[in-house]
Amino acid sequence: MGDDTSGDTGSPDSDSGIDYGPHPLVPEAYQYLWDTDASGCADGDYAIVYHTFTGAIGAAGKLTGTEEYYWFLKAESWEGDCFDTFDVDLKASETNWSSDPCEGCDLELSGTWNLADENRSCPDYDYESFFANDRVTADTFNVIILLDPLSPAGNPNTTTLVMAAFQDDDDPSSYAFNVDYARGDFVPDTEGDYEGPAAVTWAPTAGLCVSE
Repeated sequence: MGDDTSGDTGSPDSDSGIDYGPHPLVPEAYQYLWDTDASGCADGDYAIVYHTFTGAIGAAGKLTGTEEYYWFLKAESWEGDCFDTFDVDLKASETNWSSDPCEGCDLELSGTWNLADENRSCPDYDYESFFANDRVTADTFNVIILLDPLSPAGNPNTTTLVMAAFQDDDDPSSYAFNVDYARGDFVPDTEGDYEGPAAVTWAPTAGLCVSE
């Protein structure tokens, strides 16, 4: 990552081809926190991926918003870095788990991650690692989200644990679990109401290195 230099525009150095300053794709809250050069990934990896969600639970109990997946290639230049935007549409659900993946979670929601053509800016990178689905250009992925905004004592957690269970495209009865998919904030419109309307945001604690 480049050094945080005051007034730097983030333009590539004309002589070296190396980019400096704030990465133009990175949201302000994550500037200089993400490894946009994938320098921490193994030699065989070609990119690192981060994602962020911004949305809300409405009065009807539906969680809607957008989740952006950012791809940062292992290269000195930022050319080729990109992000895809998924439309998220979930509603309250109750799954009869044979083994509850998150006994302490307070909310379960299920629905779809949808990547419409107009929201795709990355050149068909493979989402198999994230969505248990090897159809690279598929538009829709089925998911169950588990949220844990409250401690066992009923107090708000400092950060909300987000678990994700993505339906396997080859076996609809099977789900790929990510027990620490992200951490985030759950802010109710009415203080103390953790079922009613609320603003919801999340992001992973670390990026995922991707190999060929």
